[in-house]
Order: sequence, then C-alpha cells, then structure tokens
Amino acid sequence: MVFMPSLFLFWVKQQPVELIIFSLFILSVAVQLFYFFFFFIRLISYKPVAAAIVTEGVSVVVAAHNEAKNLARLLPVLLAQDYPDFEIIIANDRSTDETRSVLAQYMTVKVITIKETPEGVNSKKYALTKAIELASKKIILVTDADCLPLSRQWVRRMASNFTDGKELVLGYCPYEERKGFLNSLIRYETFYTAVQYLSFALAGRPYMGVGRNMAYKRELFEKNNGFKSHEGVTGGDDDLFINEVATNQNVAVELNIESQVVSYPKTNYKDWIKQKTRHLAAGKYYKPQNKVLTGILAVSMLFFYGLTIVLLSVNFLSSLIIILFLFRTFVLICSFALISKKLKDNFNTALFPILDFVYAINYLVVGIRALRKNTKWI
Repeated sequence: MVFMPSLFLFWVKQQPVELIIFSLFILSVAVQLFYFFFFFIRLISYKPVAAAIVTEGVSVVVAAHNEAKNLARLLPVLLAQDYPDFEIIIANDRSTDETRSVLAQYMTVKVITIKETPEGVNSKKYALTKAIELASKKIILVTDADCLPLSRQWVRRMASNFTDGKELVLGYCPYEERKGFLNSLIRYETFYTAVQYLSFALAGRPYMGVGRNMAYKRELFEKNNGFKSHEGVTGGDDDLFINEVATNQNVAVELNIESQVVSYPKTNYKDWIKQKTRHLAAGKYYKPQNKVLTGILAVSMLFFYGLTIVLLSVNFLSSLIIILFLFRTFVLICSFALISKKLKDNFNTALFPILDFVYAINYLVVGIRALRKNTKWI
C-alpha cells in the first residue's frame, strides 16, 4: 500500500513539465464541455413561443458604400416584405458608383446622401446614425446591402419579438453556401459565432449581435446617444452597441428560417482575414465580464488543440489524451449538428472536426492581427 503512492510521487518528480501540461489539457477539456452543456445546449432545447401579432412601425435601415449591384438585388426583396407598416431608409455613404441611379428607381425608398464623414467618426456609424435620425418608426431593423432576407416574413418575424419589455432582437445571418473549403470555413465561423451570441443571450449574458440582421427600439438607440461612446472605433455598430445596451431582460432571439438573412461571403482568404480582423478588433472594447466570458472559451479551444499535439508528440498518457479528445469532439459534432438543424443551416456534419481545428488556427492568426493592426470599414 505504501509502495503505490511512493511510485506515483517518483513518477511525478520525473515528469513535472508533462504533468503540468496534462493538467492544463484536462482543464481545457472541462471548460469546453462546460460551455457546451451550460450555454450551447440552450439553443438545442430552445422552444420559441408563438409569434406575437405586432403592428408597430418598422424602419429598415441600410448603410451602403458603392453597393449599386447589391442594392439593385436587395431593394425589390425589401419592398416585397409582408408587413403593414414599414419604411426603407438607405444611407448612401459617399458612393462613387451607380448607387444614386439605382436608388432613383425606387421613389418610395427614403435616401440620405452622405458626402463627407466628420473627423474622428467611423463612416458606417455616421451613415447609420443619419439614417436613424430620418426614421419615423419606433423599431429600427438593420441589415447590410450585400444581404438578402430569405422570406417576405423577415420584418414581421423580427418585429414580433418586441413584447414583454424586449428592446433588442438578435437574428441569424448565415453566409450563402458555395463550393470550396474556404466557403465551408467562412460559414462555420459565422455559425460558431452565432452559437455563442445566441446561446449567451438565452443564458441572460447577451454580449453582441450581427448588424446584418438585428433590430432595436429607436428609443433605446436615442437614450444611449447612439454610437457616441465608440463612434471613432472601426466596427462595433452592431456588437459594441449591443454590448453597451443589452441586459439580461431586454434581449430576444429569433431563429425561424423566415427571419433569417443570407449574406454573400468573401471569395478569397486574404479578404476574409481582413474582415475577421476588423470584427475581432472591436472585442477589445467589450465590457470586462464579456471579454472574460468569450476569452476563456477561445483560450480553452486553443489550449485543447495545442496541448493535444504537444502531449501526443511526447507520448504522455496518449491513450487517455485520445479518449478525451474524441469525447470532446463527439460532443461538438452532436451539439452543432442539432443546432444547425434547428437553424436550418445545412452542414456536412463530418466536416465539423476539421473545420473546428482550422477555425482555431485562424482565430489565433486573426487575434494577433487584431492586436497589431488599425482596420477600416471602407
């Protein structure tokens, strides 16, 4: 009986570094599983209540810079929305293409032309602010010019959530499915981000939204002085605004396929990395508790993959490492398969482990770039 503890202590003394690494690996697995079973499971079990009949006016707001082709595709879809009281407002932000000619064809669309952005103010936030100042409705529903609602019920579905004191509605905006691994990776990154912000919101910890598909009360925007506290920061017209005004009581999520908006993905890796760098850079301005919540998840993912490689390379408890690795991967596949089914976002389930690993590598690359670079919207 005395021999076994003595043998264990001898073994520990011989391999202290490996044991520390192994302990960190166990911790990373535990953290990952905690997020899956405490946060992400909420999306799997979420059962939305029947859509309420809401007829409050909605202002659909789009900021557009040189988006003539996309606006020509988007505006007919917006005008065809099945809702009794809505208006469309386009902020034509310093466009030099045919945007003005496209907008001139739609007399019922409100247009505000931005010729110059004030010094020290982010151009997109300024354009959105001027458009919202022109809004006459109580609900602001925002999207981007390179997006398309998937149904004529988009406005109705998003507006139906403004009940019981809700002031913000977070929707889902997948990227269009195309051929190629890059497209799968972009769609996975967008899906994984949505899993986080939607499940955190359901857990009473809302921290961000995506400006391609979200809505808020105009009164809330005005009471918060719009984007004033971060008007000079590149990006954040969506996530920083939500991070500032969201509470555990005033946020609703909308998952129905009829409420979704599809967006067109980047077609080359360089452009996508630039886009992701801009998005991630805004995270530096999140509330401390939100940075901790999202940061722990990100670090645990990087540790999970990195320490798996290290431990297997030194052949330290390899069988146990493989078992834990496969178990966490199995939980990921099952969870994400169920969530993608709920969101009606078709994924090849077999690709999830590969996409998750490549996503982790790219997250590290983008994170380093975000800390070093000053990015711009346009």
